Amino acid sequence: MTSDLESESPQNNLPEDILEEIFSSVELHTDLVNLACVCRAFSLSIIPRHTEYRIIQTRQPIPHVWAHLARRQDLARNIRKISFSLPRPLGKNPTRLPNTLLDNLLDKQQGTRDQLVNAQNMYKALEYMTHLKEFIWLWTPEPIVAPPYQRLVLSALAKRSSLERLSLFTIHGPDRSPHNPQDPNLEENIDWRLINLRRLSLSGRGWAHSHLLGLFQPSSTIQLLDVPGDIFRHNFLASTFIPTLATITINSSLIIDVNTAISLFLKNHPSIQSLVWTSSGPIVLISGSLPNLRHVRCCVEFISALEDSHQSSPSALREIVQLDAPIKISRLSLLTFLDGSALEGFRASAFASVEELLVMADLFPNIEWLSLPSRERSTSDTGLLSEWHNVLSNFRKLKRFHDISVSLGLEFDDPKIAELVLRLAQICPTLETIIGKFCHGTSPSTIKIKREADFNPKGEVISQKERISYEISDNKSIRYLSKKLRMVPHLEALRLHA
Repeated sequence: MTSDLESESPQNNLPEDILEEIFSSVELHTDLVNLACVCRAFSLSIIPRHTEYRIIQTRQPIPHVWAHLARRQDLARNIRKISFSLPRPLGKNPTRLPNTLLDNLLDKQQGTRDQLVNAQNMYKALEYMTHLKEFIWLWTPEPIVAPPYQRLVLSALAKRSSLERLSLFTIHGPDRSPHNPQDPNLEENIDWRLINLRRLSLSGRGWAHSHLLGLFQPSSTIQLLDVPGDIFRHNFLASTFIPTLATITINSSLIIDVNTAISLFLKNHPSIQSLVWTSSGPIVLISGSLPNLRHVRCCVEFISALEDSHQSSPSALREIVQLDAPIKISRLSLLTFLDGSALEGFRASAFASVEELLVMADLFPNIEWLSLPSRERSTSDTGLLSEWHNVLSNFRKLKRFHDISVSLGLEFDDPKIAELVLRLAQICPTLETIIGKFCHGTSPSTIKIKREADFNPKGEVISQKERISYEISDNKSIRYLSKKLRMVPHLEALRLHA
């Protein structure tokens, strides 16, 4: 009966090529699985042809997989993401490879350890991946492709107009390696045609001019750029214009002279809203640079350059929303270029007294997240709780408080820290997240504060007393906080759960 119903379903009357295009347009794995559950015919078409052929993620060479995809264009076209990188902690980046449809005998024979054959298979497979959106090639213990043939892989990637994200580690080996053994044109630049590229990340040292030239074009659609400072030694980059660029990360350079070229690049890109720049050496910003800057993580030299630029050519205050810089709170209060009402987040390097925090709360009333280091003097005194109650209550919009155990200067076994952590929700009515290290042998824990109230059918609060519970990211911190709370008898019972 079920088979009769399935055969009469309208979707089963569609041509196979139309159904294949529909399945290929589904991006998320969960959506593919849900679609496969519609009927048996869909299940047979989707599993494993699509469920196993969306993401390739590994840290080791996979010559048998490239041999498989080089001869199966119908499967290679379904790949959306390729990632070569080391696994992240806690198994967040597990190996993901197609397995079910591989011909173990044929693919292992063709996928030999011959580096040229492996590179050619990878080149051919990449040519078939017409829907590829992400390609991440970071450092791995063993080269995915032998250095002499890595340029061959880049030339295949350069044709993937569907790519939206490209991350590459330094391409090792000679820049003039051939596209194939018979190619006599060893000097040819890579012809990049990434017309839909949104995110470009380059890491490592030694990027050659011919690797970069076509990536940075006036018609580029790049929105996020993450590069080493050394690449600005190429003169063409200083005058390059990327109209859509909004976020840039410039990693520390060993070449101090590039700071001038970087400053010119920043001047040419007024669209930049987010900047990360860890520089070594003095920085001089050109007047009028970065008018739309909102998010900054930088070195002290960049803060000084912003201050000098504002003093030499006073203009409108900068509406910086988040500032992460190794400066003291006392210096933050003296920065003349900041619009105090715009700042919502700040990570400080040091503070000497709670009085500095009170001044900060007054100058920057809209702070939503705050990260504080250890104080320059001990805070383990009897007035600790009342002192911090007073300080934190002045940050009326505080939502995230980072590194609490460090900033308080308390020992892990001090019951005061448990009391203060759990009291913060009452002190700061907008607080949502607390991050800190609460016991030995653990990484920083995240405590999410949940607030509950009673409402009538119209959605109006009918009870003024809020019920507060805490969601803690690890069980060891739960046990620690629970144990310490027994030493604080006047604190009412609060719910703790993982």
